[in-house]
Amino acid sequence: MALGETVGLWPGTGVHKGTIAPHPAPAVHEVQPPSAPPTHRAAVADLALWASGARPHPAAHGVEVLPGSARPGSAPLDAAREWQHLGRHSEAARSARRALWTGAEPERAEALRILAVALWQGPEPASAALFRLRTLWAEHSDGHPAARLALAGPLAVLYGMRERWTEARAALAVTRAATAELDPAGGTVLLPLLTAEVESLAGRYQRSVRLRREAADAAALLGLDRIREAAARAVVRRLGEAARPEAETETETAGETETDGAAEALASADRAVRAAAATDSPVAEALARLERAEALRLSGRPLDARRDVCLAGLCFARKGHVPGVSRAAARHAALASPDRTRS
Repeated sequence: MALGETVGLWPGTGVHKGTIAPHPAPAVHEVQPPSAPPTHRAAVADLALWASGARPHPAAHGVEVLPGSARPGSAPLDAAREWQHLGRHSEAARSARRALWTGAEPERAEALRILAVALWQGPEPASAALFRLRTLWAEHSDGHPAARLALAGPLAVLYGMRERWTEARAALAVTRAATAELDPAGGTVLLPLLTAEVESLAGRYQRSVRLRREAADAAALLGLDRIREAAARAVVRRLGEAARPEAETETETAGETETDGAAEALASADRAVRAAAATDSPVAEALARLERAEALRLSGRPLDARRDVCLAGLCFARKGHVPGVSRAAARHAALASPDRTRS
């Protein structure tokens, strides 16, 4: 049985032509002030941090989202949070599995969320990650809506990585329903971010930018500063992608582009690549290498830029990230074309 059939949430007539999904949530001013239980707000905010490109701190439940002291967690969950913060998703998944079968809520939902994020962000190839997530769905989705939320959001993005848009749309619909039960206010942040991620995978950068701006505005109204800042940074990145069609990229010489700003951007990109390489996330490393490739191009080093694009493509391929492989191939061809015309 397909995911959407399981819960009766295939999207209906509201889908706009040429987009993955309709606007996924009401505007934040239409939602009552946050009244959801702290653990529910923490669950929604944690996924929103991952969807915005920020890595949650293992103590975030007690610092940013939950007022007062954090709820105590089991030792395996504490270890899983720490590993995931470090970007070591395989180790995080192993620790989360040990906590999964306790049968207690909200620990079970949090263990599911850590596992789902590990399958989304970690080294497991996307096709295998989808199989594992669907297995978890079959075993756990009939319970608390927090379990459905934990699985459906990462499922939507993984389906997008495999260009399975109908299933991605169904998973977004499940996420929409789960956030309506758990935390409608938080949904005004999370749902645009997840939809933007899927739209970006489909190559619809302008819609992705609009959705991320909506999420940043909603996060600002809710006081979720880390999510707001991460969403705003993602908007800047997406605007750069939208304004730089791969087929029209030109390689300038170092004399035209070597500035203090370019040198600072390259140093920042170097740090980002080192940090991503220290994790076990192929997608994080691929995205960091694409960013550094652009900094190298602007610094007048097209050959080094092409090398980083090649390495990014290999990272995407290791994950089974179909849009990423296509994007890296197009970027490499655009960087190589000036050399071919000169030869």
